[in-house]
Amino acid sequence: MGSREKRRRKVEQSPRQVRFEDLDSLLRAYGFQVRRPRRGGSHFFYCRGRHVLSVPKKRPHLKEYLVRRALAMLHEIDAEEAREDESRG
Repeated sequence: MGSREKRRRKVEQSPRQVRFEDLDSLLRAYGFQVRRPRRGGSHFFYCRGRHVLSVPKKRPHLKEYLVRRALAMLHEIDAEEAREDESRG
């Protein structure tokens, strides 16, 4: 099991106790590009293809619905990658 899967499992086990840094590292491991706020903003935007997620940097933990939305996106990405692997051979 790679570190990407370990991070994801940690987030899946407790979606109410996820810190911004944990979700940030997980999304970056999946190849999301990050757009940070320039001045005074608190929302970070994560983009990968058609998947876009806006995450406010809150302390100490993120809202559960944001974490579940991110996990749903990651599930879709895993399914897309599996389909691509099957079609290659």
